[in-house]
Amino acid sequence: MRSAVFTGCLLGFVALGSCGFACRSFNYKGVRCSPGPSECPQPLVCVASRSDPDAGWFCGTTGDAVDAGVDAGFDAGDAGDVSVDAGGSGSDAGDAGVTVDASVDAGISAWQGALVVSSDTGNLASPKVAFLSSGEAIVVFQGGEEQGQEFHQVRAVWYRADGTWTPTTVLHQDAGLITNLHIAAASDVMAVWREQPQQAEQMLRSIRFASAGGWLAAETIVAQDGGSALVPKAAISGSGSGLVAWVRRYAGETSTIWAGHLPNAPSGLVSTTQISSGAVDASSPQVGFVSDASALVVWFDDNDRWLGWSRFQSDPGLWVDAGTVSLATTEAATDLQLATRGAGRAVVTWMQDAGIYARWFSESGEWGTPFLINGLAGGESPRAAVDSMNNAIVVWSGLEGTATSLYASRAIADDAGWSSAMVVGRNVTGDVATPRIASDSAGNMVVVWRAKLDAGSQARVAAVRFDKSVGSWGDAGFIDGPSKRTPTNLSIAASATGIFVVVWEDELDGGQLTTIWANVMR
Repeated sequence: MRSAVFTGCLLGFVALGSCGFACRSFNYKGVRCSPGPSECPQPLVCVASRSDPDAGWFCGTTGDAVDAGVDAGFDAGDAGDVSVDAGGSGSDAGDAGVTVDASVDAGISAWQGALVVSSDTGNLASPKVAFLSSGEAIVVFQGGEEQGQEFHQVRAVWYRADGTWTPTTVLHQDAGLITNLHIAAASDVMAVWREQPQQAEQMLRSIRFASAGGWLAAETIVAQDGGSALVPKAAISGSGSGLVAWVRRYAGETSTIWAGHLPNAPSGLVSTTQISSGAVDASSPQVGFVSDASALVVWFDDNDRWLGWSRFQSDPGLWVDAGTVSLATTEAATDLQLATRGAGRAVVTWMQDAGIYARWFSESGEWGTPFLINGLAGGESPRAAVDSMNNAIVVWSGLEGTATSLYASRAIADDAGWSSAMVVGRNVTGDVATPRIASDSAGNMVVVWRAKLDAGSQARVAAVRFDKSVGSWGDAGFIDGPSKRTPTNLSIAASATGIFVVVWEDELDGGQLTTIWANVMR
């Protein structure tokens, strides 16, 4: 690993290989360069590695054995790993002692550098990120003991508007196992999870951050009653009204969809309601606020062959209509997703019979027709994002010859349909897996994914940006810094003003523990 010590240079520089005078206070050994002294800050010069002469040239001192810890698959534009010294402050990372991998690949120079954002120890997993309307982002994740695979805590870190990260806070701790963590944010934050006390039935819990009062005590949404509460999903409106939807399952009975409403004046859960019919099995709930006053819950009905839905009005706090609509074929569907930005419309996507489909929903309760956006070419993991003008982009992974590539299709708000599927991000290596997408208010969008390097678990985190002003995609690049790691559980969120935060779970050096990493585009 190539390392350096920050003593005062901003993370957001563009070309590490030619940093120049602004970074001469760095210990800059190990950064790639071209032969000659001009690319390295004095007193360093560009020298060949002693430990691996075939690895190339790096900044160092004459006679130094420069560490050539660079994976042969790194792009020439990749600048390597930089560790923040414990004495760093301000824009270095906002938290003394965190590790930063300040890689900036060609074409994505606005990324600030990958860093470990969890300031505590233990095994950490399943991060979720969301932006508040204040411009701050929050990351929640599961925490456990060192070397352990069981998680008994909900923890959080904040990304402040000034570009700094806070130390980790433990929001909730219990003897029960914590799984299925989900988060939603607007003016307030709400996190929900499934909890299973030892030798007891599962229950649903939530915790809320109110902008006027800080963190409130964790609440029980579903108590232990002999059934199972599964896959909770949360949404919150701009005025702070919260909804949670989940699957309820009892032995010998059909699975049903339930929902609970948490009011905008935090005073506890108002009510829980079964919103699916109960006549057939229901699964895979998704929830979102289509406007500040109206929310939509969708799910798969009748063995995943119909789309169930119900609409909620925050005032007077009632479910006003519900029903089922056809999907696209009679085959079982998978991977249901809902995307909205609260501007009166939502887009629902799913996979069915080798096709990826999208269908619009309006706040008035009207459904558009299903639209096939991938031409029955197959694919996996469709995800959508919607901007404040109700333009949308759907991305997914699909075969391109023998490789798995990133595909995208775009819809304009005037209902002109969806564009033909196109491959984006071709300029990075690795098969595409688990793409995730977020949009700012203006319609600029960022997609991140796992770029798999081999048949095993080794991968990189890649990203590509859609520029609304020119209507096209930029070049992709790696944003994770180190090579040969195992990133999983990617999550991305965008502020209204165009700041994107990406978080993921990955191992620390040595591979004994997992922790939470992040990178920011601003």
